Amino acid sequence: MTSRKKLRRARRHTLGLLDEAATALDRDELALARKLLGRAVEQGFMNPRVHVEAAALWQEMGRRAEAEAAVRRALE
Repeated sequence: MTSRKKLRRARRHTLGLLDEAATALDRDELALARKLLGRAVEQGFMNPRVHVEAAALWQEMGRRAEAEAAVRRALE
C-alpha cells in the first residue's frame, strides 16, 4: 500500500509539472509545454484537477481537440 506521504509527494510533483508547463507556455516554448503536459496527465491520470488544468493550457495553446478531450477525461 502506498503511504499518504508518497501520494502527496506524487501529487505535488504532478502539479509542479503543470506549473512548469504554464511557465514554458508563457515563454513561448510550445514543445516543452506539450512534453510537460503529457507527463503531468500521465502521472496524474486519476486526478480530475490535472485534466482541467491541462485543458486550460491546451486551449491557451490553441489545441482545441486536446482541450476538449481533457475536459471529457476530467468529467469521467
